Amino acid sequence: YIPYPVRLYHDSETAGFAEVWRASDETNMIYLSLNSSVGSSVYAKGRLYSGDNHRAGELGHVVVEPRSTKRCYCGRTGCLDTVCNTSVLDSYTGGNLQQFFTLLSLGDADAQKLWDTYTDHLAVAIHNLRMLFDCSIVIGGYIGAYVGSFIEDIYQKVDSRSIFTPFSRTYIFPCRFKVEATAAGAALRVLDQFINTL
Repeated sequence: YIPYPVRLYHDSETAGFAEVWRASDETNMIYLSLNSSVGSSVYAKGRLYSGDNHRAGELGHVVVEPRSTKRCYCGRTGCLDTVCNTSVLDSYTGGNLQQFFTLLSLGDADAQKLWDTYTDHLAVAIHNLRMLFDCSIVIGGYIGAYVGSFIEDIYQKVDSRSIFTPFSRTYIFPCRFKVEATAAGAALRVLDQFINTL
């Protein structure tokens, strides 16, 4: 019913595309979308890897806390989504994520405790991704917009798990697109297609 060409994209795929677009064609990268739900996208040599059934990148449903009783929206327990979505942090500040990070920067003890638990789980996920894919990992989504000042905590926790080189700062990065990364990525997909037809 829409008289114009329409394309539908997955949010974490387009946000990841925004990060990968200006990079080399050889870029291998995983984009972690840490929002009110957790997702990811996998890029190999600059191209989206979607898997055999177009389900690659469902990081939110990787089990990282098998003892957890908190139920994920998929119906299971233990999923990364239940321990690394934004509500884990912003429930402390009435849904205001910016206020949570403000309190964290001011040394609020309860905010620090929540952040420690959050980054414990996130470090497990990042370590596992690095072991599987051996590529750069971009932390995006709402968390990615604020993580830059606190990323040292993540470096330390990932490095403590590393069996190879403890230099996570060389492959874990905060996102460049801090706001509306999905919209930017969707626009860039159309632009990229246009450029490549010239």
